[in-house]
Amino acid sequence: MDYRNYMPFGYGQIPFYSGFRYSLDSSQEMIMEKDKEYMKSLYPVKAKEIQALVEDECDKLEYEGSIMFDEYPDKIGLRKIGMDVYNKISKNEAVVDAKEESKEEDIYMMNYGYHYRQPMPPPKPKQEPCNGPGCNDGSVMDMIDVLLFNEMYKRRCRHDRCRRRLYW
Repeated sequence: MDYRNYMPFGYGQIPFYSGFRYSLDSSQEMIMEKDKEYMKSLYPVKAKEIQALVEDECDKLEYEGSIMFDEYPDKIGLRKIGMDVYNKISKNEAVVDAKEESKEEDIYMMNYGYHYRQPMPPPKPKQEPCNGPGCNDGSVMDMIDVLLFNEMYKRRCRHDRCRRRLYW
């Protein structure tokens, strides 16, 4: 039998490489990765800090059965992850403020030989984190959520959600 003209199920012959028409070769993937990293480098400083914390949280969630890989992730669970990132940012800002205050005091000590203590202001009442539209940090929470959902989408794609199938 001459197999050169054989047409299974009425289809013509398919070249070997046609099944791979959607795959990117490694050089294109590397170019896309470099472009992505360059665009990330253009983020503002605050967004870079948030992006780093979001990537850390997503690293912790990258296991089979995670909320990140659910078909329809739970909105409340995703909000909790966003709140965890927000709390870390708030904690980091408090630590930075405390370091700046101690640095000012150390400079005064070096210049004058003793610690100058300003009268302590009354302590501020502790406030719960606010996420509503009337809060000052609502925009920060929105940015955290956008960066988190974008990072989760990329990882879901990489985890086999958006890969193109090589079969018909």
